[in-house]
Amino acid sequence: MSLVINSNVLAQESARKLVDNSEKYNKTLRQLASGNRINTAGDDPSGAAISKLLESKVRSSNQALRNTNDSISLMQIMDGGFVGISDVLTRLRELTLQASSDTIGDTERSFIQEEVRNSLEEITRITQSTKFNDTQLLSQTKGDLDFQIGINHGGLGRKTFDLGSVNCSLENLGLTTFNTSTKENAQKSIELVNNAILQLNQKRASIGGFQNGLEATRAKNEEYTFNTDAAKSRIRDADFAEKASDLAREKIMTEATAGVLVNANQKNALALKLII
Repeated sequence: MSLVINSNVLAQESARKLVDNSEKYNKTLRQLASGNRINTAGDDPSGAAISKLLESKVRSSNQALRNTNDSISLMQIMDGGFVGISDVLTRLRELTLQASSDTIGDTERSFIQEEVRNSLEEITRITQSTKFNDTQLLSQTKGDLDFQIGINHGGLGRKTFDLGSVNCSLENLGLTTFNTSTKENAQKSIELVNNAILQLNQKRASIGGFQNGLEATRAKNEEYTFNTDAAKSRIRDADFAEKASDLAREKIMTEATAGVLVNANQKNALALKLII
C-alpha cells in the first residue's frame, strides 16, 4: 500500500459511507417515531401515491358511514312519530265503536266527542312536531330527502326518500270529517278510522323497508372502510419489529464507519513520522 499525503481515499470513502449510514439511521428513526414506513414521497413514490388515495377513500367512507347512521336516526324518529299516531288511532277506533252503540246516549257521546277532538289535535301535534334538524318529517306534502351514503355522486352513493309519501295530516289520513257526536256519524267514522289505520301501516312499512336498506348499506360501508384502511396500513405503516432490527444494525454500522474514518484520518500522520 502506498503512503501518500495529498489524497486520503480511505478517509473519503469512509466519510461517504458514514453519511449514507447516518441517513439510513435517521430515516429509520423517523419511521419509528411516526409509525409510518412512508413519510415522504421519496421513501416510496408509488406507495405514497397509492396510500394517499386509499386514505382519501377511508376518510370519505367514514363520512358516508356517519351520514348513513344519521339517516337511520332520522328514520327512527319518523317511526317514533308513527307509533304515537298509531296509538291515537287505536284509541279513536275504540271510541268510535263505543259511540256507534245504542247502549249509550247523546250525553255520553258528547263526552266521547270531546276526547275525539283532543285525539285529533294530538295527531296534528305529533305530525307537526316530528322533526329532524328542523326538517318536518310527517307534514310535508311534497319534497325529497337525499341521503349521501356512499363516496360517489349519485347512483349507489345516494338514496332518496319521498317525504310526501309519509304525510300524516288529518287531510291525508281522511279524518277531517271524523265525528262521533251522533250514532250515525260514529258509524260512518268506523270506516274512516279503519282506512286511516291501514294508510298509517302502509306508510310505516315503507319507512321500515327504507331503513332496512340503510342498515344494509351501513354494514357494507363498514366492511369497505375496514378493508380499505387495512390496505392502506399494509402499504404505509411501519413494521416495528423490522424497523427496530434495522435501527440496531444501522447504529452499529454508523458507529463502525465513524471509527474507520477516525483511523483513516490518522493515516497521514504516519508519513509525518518518516521525516521527523
